[in-house]
Amino acid sequence: MLNLVCRERKLNRLRNWDYTTPGWYFVTICTKNREPFFGDILNNTMKLNKQGHIIIKQWIWLKDRYKYVKLDDYVVMPNHFHGIIIINDGFVYGRDRSRPVPTVKIKSISELIGAFKTTSSKIIH
Repeated sequence: MLNLVCRERKLNRLRNWDYTTPGWYFVTICTKNREPFFGDILNNTMKLNKQGHIIIKQWIWLKDRYKYVKLDDYVVMPNHFHGIIIINDGFVYGRDRSRPVPTVKIKSISELIGAFKTTSSKIIH
């Protein structure tokens, strides 16, 4: 008889935290079954394949699509991606800087990463 032990998944989000809050967020996204889908490491250097280049293109698309998003460092590995995404406050300041006017509804980190994953997957497949 095979005895399978299921690990409890580590909680990777803070309870009661609003992930639309302006700030810097570090994200890691793994491929399904951790398959090396984005390229290979050759001579200690990551060599991106077509899918790896799409991942970079769509990561940059996030800041172009959502004006309150800025991006910092990122790295594509064979079976995962690390990136730092920055959510700004979503306000535009006019001549009277004491009265900020909200411009858009800010998407949560989950929604932003969902958009990144969906658009990347559609282009790849």
